[in-house]
Amino acid sequence: MEKNFYDLVIVGAGPAGLQLARELTSSKYKILILDRKKSADDVQYNTAGSFINPKQWQLPEEVLHPIHKMMLFSKNERVEKQGLGYVINRRKLLNFLERECRKNPNLEIEYSAEVRDAKTENSEIKEIYYSKNSRRITARARIYADCSGTSAVLGNMLGLAQEKPLLALGIEYVVPLKEGADEIDLFIQSSLKGGYGWIFPLNNSRAIVGYGTLEIERFPIVEKAIKSMWSISRVAERCKRKPYEKNIGLLRTGAPLERLAKNNLIIIGDTALQANPLVGEGIRFAMDSARIAAKWVRKALEKNRPKLLQNYTRDWKRKYYRKYWLAFEIQNRLRETTSDDNFMDRAVKGMEMLSNHEFCRLLSGDVTHFFMFRLRIKRLLKKKINRLKKFIGLTSG
Repeated sequence: MEKNFYDLVIVGAGPAGLQLARELTSSKYKILILDRKKSADDVQYNTAGSFINPKQWQLPEEVLHPIHKMMLFSKNERVEKQGLGYVINRRKLLNFLERECRKNPNLEIEYSAEVRDAKTENSEIKEIYYSKNSRRITARARIYADCSGTSAVLGNMLGLAQEKPLLALGIEYVVPLKEGADEIDLFIQSSLKGGYGWIFPLNNSRAIVGYGTLEIERFPIVEKAIKSMWSISRVAERCKRKPYEKNIGLLRTGAPLERLAKNNLIIIGDTALQANPLVGEGIRFAMDSARIAAKWVRKALEKNRPKLLQNYTRDWKRKYYRKYWLAFEIQNRLRETTSDDNFMDRAVKGMEMLSNHEFCRLLSGDVTHFFMFRLRIKRLLKKKINRLKKFIGLTSG
C-alpha cells in the first residue's frame, strides 16, 4: 500500500476545497486535494446565481454573466427591481480556481480518487485511505478539510457533519434563450407544488430553467414539475423547451451547525451546511468560509497546534450564525406558505415598496432581525399613509 505524507489533505475539489487551497498558494505546506470526479469542471449542476463581488475574489469576466434586472412572480403578482448580480459559470469557475491552486508547487490534485475509510484515534484522524485506478493509497496529514459536499465523508466519520440534514433537490434544463439576457426570474406559486422555479441566463443565447423543492415526497415528481413550468406564460415567452442538458443536484441545508472543527478536522461548504438557507446560494458562502478557515489552517500548521482550528468556528459564527438562523426560520415559513397563492400574492405585492438595494439584499440572503424589523415598520407606515390618503380623498370629495 502506498503511503504519502502531507500538511493538509482536502477532500473535495469544489468551490470550498479549491478556494481553501487557493488561499494557501503562497505557503510552503504540502497539500493534497482528492475528488472522485474526473476533472475540476466535471460537474452535474449549473445553477449558480450570486451577488459575488468579482474584484474582491479576483475573478475573470469569463466566469460571470452579469444580471441587471430581477423579477419575482407569484400567481397574480410580480415585482421588478434593478441591481447588479451574476450567474456564475460553475465549470469555468472551477477551472479558474484549479489553475490558481496549481501555482503552488507543493500542491497535488488527485481526481478519480475516492476516500474509502480513515483511521481515527481519540476522535482525531490519523490517516485516510483512498482508491485510484484500483490502487489503495494511504494519505497522512496534520490537518484534514472535508469539502466533499453531500457526501460529508470525513465529517460523518467524526460526527462533525449533521447525519440527517434537510435536503433540497434541484432539477435544471439548459435551454435556448429568446430574450432578456440580463434578467433573472423567480417563481413561487401553487402550480409548482410547494417548490420554486427560476430562469437564469448563462449567456446571450442560453439559460437555465430550474425547479427546486425541500419536500422529500415531491422528489419523484421534479421532472413533471419542471416541464409544467412552460405553462407559465413568462417562461414560455423567454425560453424554448428544447433542453441541451438536463441535470439534477442535491443540496444539504438546515439550521447552522454549532461546530465546524474537531481536533484536526474542519468542514467547509455544503458539508457544513454553509449554503444560505433562505436563497440556496452556496458558491459565494463556501468560498468565504474557506477564506475564514484558511487563516486558522495556516496558523495551526505554523504553530503545530490543531486546537487553533476551533477559531474558524468562532469567526464563522460571528459573521454568519445569527443570519443563518433567521434565514432558516424564514425558509421554514416559506415551506408552509408557497402553496398558498393568496399569501404569496400579498407578499410579492408588498415587495413593491422595497428599494432596489433592499430587494437585492433580501435576495442575497443578507438578512438580520434589525433589517427585517425595519422592513416591517416601513410596510406598516406605508399602509397608514395609504389609509390617510384615502381618508383625505373621501373627506375632500
